[in-house]
Amino acid sequence: MVQGETRQTDSPRDGSPQAVLVQGGSSRGALPQTVRDERAVRDERAVRDEQVVREERAVLEAIKRDDAYQVLRVLSDGASGRAELVMRGDDGPYMRKRYPLGFANTDVVRRVRQLDEPLLPHIVEDYELPDCYVVVRDWVAGTSLADRVSQGRMALPEALAMMDDLCRAVGALHSAGVVHRDLTPGNVVLARDGAHVIDLGIARIHVDGATRDTTHLGTWGFAAPEQFGFAQTDARSDVYSLGRLLGYALTGIRPDDERYEAALADRRIVPASMGDIVRRASAFEPSARYQSVDALARALHDTAVPEDDTWYELAIWKRLPLTAKLLVTAPLSGRKAASVIIGVVTVFAAFVFLVSFAQQAMAMPVPIWQVTEALFGFAFVMWGLVFTGQELIWLLMGYGEYAGCPLGGRLKRFCIRIGENLLTGLALMYAASILANMLYGPMPEV
Repeated sequence: MVQGETRQTDSPRDGSPQAVLVQGGSSRGALPQTVRDERAVRDERAVRDEQVVREERAVLEAIKRDDAYQVLRVLSDGASGRAELVMRGDDGPYMRKRYPLGFANTDVVRRVRQLDEPLLPHIVEDYELPDCYVVVRDWVAGTSLADRVSQGRMALPEALAMMDDLCRAVGALHSAGVVHRDLTPGNVVLARDGAHVIDLGIARIHVDGATRDTTHLGTWGFAAPEQFGFAQTDARSDVYSLGRLLGYALTGIRPDDERYEAALADRRIVPASMGDIVRRASAFEPSARYQSVDALARALHDTAVPEDDTWYELAIWKRLPLTAKLLVTAPLSGRKAASVIIGVVTVFAAFVFLVSFAQQAMAMPVPIWQVTEALFGFAFVMWGLVFTGQELIWLLMGYGEYAGCPLGGRLKRFCIRIGENLLTGLALMYAASILANMLYGPMPEV
């Protein structure tokens, strides 16, 4: 047979004729190209069919898991998805969030599940339905930051405690390469064990070398400028949002409100040093911000309540409601119990002194110069009692200028403040005595 000639043969398998190209007798057993193509098509079809079967089984399993939950109430329903409070038999409650397909980042969910941070969402399970991606997490009982501020702006110690928790939670996210991108008052829950960060709906994985995000999402007023297409988001984008949250908590005004900047600059509302921290954290240019949440947390601890702020040096009577709020909002501890005891003893001592002074004043008539000096003496004693009691409480609780200081540093600052303020009171009392002598003549000799 001539090389390259074709001849008809019967297939050894089914007897059907096939055209086999004989190349010098060296490839008698080779199948023609058409047969190989048909087999490849059949194999590819079989793989696709198997994949379809697996996907159908996964969908049926996901539907079965989804049907196991009973909806207690709908928490929210919008373009970003539907949030529901659910139970699974006797287990729960849980928060189930249904995201539109392609909206949530499944890689983010997997990374967060590996983190051991109680202030981040504890994800129970996640699965994909034909029309949505579902994430089920533990329900955090508490008050959102938005609801808390609607009742009045936060006192500085309360806001600092919240920021400490938020920096810790967001720092854990950043350690896993995750950028939250939606740190808003509605996504911060104030619970008994601290401030929780929730809802990772638009969180993303930071990609080295990217110039911008693939999707431009965020809440106006709290989202960093780069989230709207200026650059890629990174840890500094969340620092921006944290700065905005701090400003919102201290002023009680949303950053997109035209009154916000004026309130932030008012030292009667926000200490000057806190205002500087807020402005630096939320600078337009990322390089001008704190470069990490750890750096922001250190700045807040180092400048908790600077001594040069007139806001902090207000009269003790203005700080009484703040001290009471500290004792109410602080978690139960031995220091809190001691602080409550000091507060009760201080109030009782002040009441006894007030009653004693009133009884003596009404018991006998006294000249007007004695009334003037007695009133200033009474004010000085009351000042000393209440101021000392409040300072002891702040020292024990580690608030204000005592925040972040070791015990020795706290005692030093306490002694300085007591000395300064009691000397001021003595000077005022001496000035009052001189004024009384000038107005009513020298005190008569007895």
